[in-house]
Formats: sequence, structure tokens, C-alpha cells
Amino acid sequence: MSNGFLKDINTSNPLGTKGNLACAYAELMREIWAGRDDVVSPFNLKKMIGKFATQFSGYGQQDSQEFISYLIDGLQ
Repeated sequence: MSNGFLKDINTSNPLGTKGNLACAYAELMREIWAGRDDVVSPFNLKKMIGKFATQFSGYGQQDSQEFISYLIDGLQ
């Protein structure tokens, strides 16, 4: 919630997302934990994942295992 993760982002990894995925995930977590809204949409996180992993860019059905695996790998 305090953006303490920003100092740990590896922006020089040519295979990474330059911290964009981590920031989109952090934004979603802040929205969820703030509790201001009854409904929270993960649209920005989904958009960011689709930008770096094109198999997730559309709205077709995807394998949840592959999605979670990509998300976890991208946040490490």
C-alpha cells in the first residue's frame, strides 16, 4: 500500500515489463483494500498483461493456470 515495492523493481531486464505489471497489480490491490467501491474491475491489470503476453490480449477463454503462471513470473 505504501509503494515500498518500487525500489525492488528491475527496470533493466530486457525480458521484463519494466515494472509496469507490478504497478498495475499494486493499483488493483490498493483499490481492493481501500474498500471504497462495492465492485473493483481488474481492467488495467488485464490490459497490461495483454500488452506483454498477447495470448491474453483478447477476451477469449484462456487457461487460468497459464494466466496465474505468467502473473507470478512477471511479479518476481
